[in-house]
Amino acid sequence: MSETAKLNQELSKIARTLNDVRETLFECSRESVKGEDSEWHKAEALFSLAKSVDGLRRQTLLLMNGAAESRVAVGAISPPKGKVSAKAGKKNKKDYPHYRVRGRSLIKTGLGRDEKTEYEHIVPRSEFEKVIAKVAALATSRKEFTAEAVQENLDCPMYQTYMVLALLRQMDLLEMPRRGSYQAPANGFPSSPDAIWDQVHHA
Repeated sequence: MSETAKLNQELSKIARTLNDVRETLFECSRESVKGEDSEWHKAEALFSLAKSVDGLRRQTLLLMNGAAESRVAVGAISPPKGKVSAKAGKKNKKDYPHYRVRGRSLIKTGLGRDEKTEYEHIVPRSEFEKVIAKVAALATSRKEFTAEAVQENLDCPMYQTYMVLALLRQMDLLEMPRRGSYQAPANGFPSSPDAIWDQVHHA
């Protein structure tokens, strides 16, 4: 076996290992936001790590395929967009998270672990409508469904799907019969994204 073949064999092993690490990090990120006590900071950190590992995996594959240099820059991979602000004094955890509409975006304001720092996450109206449409379809065709079922075939980041699901639960438009499962309430799920959007406080 030539040195090049040996090197490619080792690079292939590395790529497979990185793929496993990426999938594990994505799964840990999803698990972090399930249930009542969602750990959004941890979920986003894990999501960012998973994307960074995927960048390394792609770089490895490019090298294996004979690329002179990687066209994938890990440093260019950024975590989900968010805004952090710190204000003096501890805040009441019961007041968080809260949601509002600003322009054509849904804004979630959460509270950091120090109970002083607020952070924001954003879901564009277009992505919000996609998630609502998928939830509406699942709510009418299944008794229960998971966040992964909602995410299937959507091109928005997983954290945005979880954010919309959390809003729907807060608005009593979805129920969680057990950890990781969702269902429509007895009076059904509204099929119109506009009706839900209009119920959210507008900044």
